[in-house]
Formats: sequence, structure tokens, C-alpha cells
Amino acid sequence: MSKEDLTLLKKYGIKGEILKHSLGVNKIAIFLARKFKEKGFNINISLVNSASLLHDIGRLKADLTKKHHAEEGYNILIKENAPKIAEIVKKHALDSILRNELKTLEEKIVYYADKRFDSKLVSLDERFKGLIQRHLKHKEEILKAIGKIKKLEKEIFGILKISNELKKIK
Repeated sequence: MSKEDLTLLKKYGIKGEILKHSLGVNKIAIFLARKFKEKGFNINISLVNSASLLHDIGRLKADLTKKHHAEEGYNILIKENAPKIAEIVKKHALDSILRNELKTLEEKIVYYADKRFDSKLVSLDERFKGLIQRHLKHKEEILKAIGKIKKLEKEIFGILKISNELKKIK
């Protein structure tokens, strides 16, 4: 993680549980990005690193504006002159997978890593159970996304030939 990324998180008030979540998502994303690199994929690990750390940078602003935090994060990162990171941050919203917006490997990795880490590494089923409890009004949308996210997980794990390796991440 870069000093610049940590400075941005601090600048936008990201601390406590949100910071813990961002650091956990970052560990998963970097692990997966390195595995893809080992398999010969052309992947920008630095971009995955920054985007996974900064994916929730819009959380506090979204509480004020009532916009989605991914949209606020996008706006912040555009303002901070980080358009490539901003694009990935915008696409980590749950419904991005329903709109088939995830095109690059970097987008897919950050999106997936975010779905596997709450306050700790969890299964997709655990994560979605919690999401439904916290966002009951979005239950239908969450349920629609689960199948596609499990398909993404299967795709990632199939390519990388991994299954339980995420549990080893500390």
C-alpha cells in the first residue's frame, strides 16, 4: 500500500471499521492479483492495490449526500486526479455485476475481494446474509447478484486453481 493511498484515506476520514474493511479487501485483492500475475496474466497490481484500498473512500461523504458510496468515491478520486482508480471504485457497487459492468481483471478482483471481507474474511453466503440484514430494502437486488458473484468466484478459483487459499491470508 502506498503512502499516498493512506494519506487519501485519512484526508477523507476513513478510519475504524471502514479502514479495517479496506485493509482486509486489499489483502485479498493483492493475493489474487499476484496469483494471476504468476499465471501469466497481464494485470496492473499497483492499480489493484490502490483501488482495493480506496474502494470505500466515499463512505462518509455518501452518508451526507445520500448518494451511493461508490459514486461518491468515484467523484472524490476524479477530483484527486486518479481516473483509473475511480473507474474501479465506481464498479465495486453490488449492482455492477447485474449490469455486466465488470470488464477488466482489476475490476473483477476488487469487486470480488470486497464481497469476501466484512470485518473479517467470510464466505459469500455469510457476506450476503449480513448484507440482506443491513439492507433489507435491497434484498431482491442482493439475491439476484449472489448467483453471478458465485459464478465470478468459480471463474477466479478455476483459473487460479485455488480453493481454500484465501483462508491463509493474514
